[in-house]
Amino acid sequence: MNESTASMGMMILWMVVIFGVMYFLMIRPQKKEQKRLQAMLNSMEVGDSIVTTGGFYGVIIDMTEEDVIVRKCAYINLISIRSNFYVVKG
Repeated sequence: MNESTASMGMMILWMVVIFGVMYFLMIRPQKKEQKRLQAMLNSMEVGDSIVTTGGFYGVIIDMTEEDVIVRKCAYINLISIRSNFYVVKG
């Protein structure tokens, strides 16, 4: 075994270590956040207060499988898709 083979092995080891660190610092937290957001969207019910990704506050007044109707104020109802919500407050 010569020096170039040993250095190549160390380089591969460092690449594996760097990938592992990147996974735990970037990919894993993103997946946890996606799971939390999906659970929040699945638990939405009529009457919940919400905040949309656009910053609108409202209350859910009706829901279908894909769409949600949100009452912003007394005379304004918004129709939006489920994935546009950022916070759901029961």
